[in-house]
Amino acid sequence: MPQLGLIALLVAELLYLTVRFDTQALDRASSPWLQLVAWSPQFLQIAITASIALVALQRSRFAVRLSLQSRAASAVSRIAWLAVHLGALALFIQASAVVFDPASAEQNPAFWVVAWFLLGLIGLVSNLVLQEIERHMLRWKRR
Repeated sequence: MPQLGLIALLVAELLYLTVRFDTQALDRASSPWLQLVAWSPQFLQIAITASIALVALQRSRFAVRLSLQSRAASAVSRIAWLAVHLGALALFIQASAVVFDPASAEQNPAFWVVAWFLLGLIGLVSNLVLQEIERHMLRWKRR
């Protein structure tokens, strides 16, 4: 059940970000960095496709295996990764507010766009790690 909650959290985050920030303002930006962000809907499609492929390959020999020593360690891991995820999301929203306002981002567009991409990546990866921890917890509880 926690895995469904994490997936619902990710979907809610994506919906909020999609509604809150509009890339059309960036189509007219003078900076090529900001024009790169204007392509973010396509990046989202690529990320969704890559995530589906990752889930499909998860059972292969390339899957990352987390070793959970005890319930206490896994609980601490879940809390830590959830904190990383929520922190990255909060910073991503702040960076998005700057990036999607071309007047604000024109001062240092390379910094803001790189920060935007990195924070988004950290948010996605931390959600995937949380899902992997939950999957291992379910398997551990069944033993």
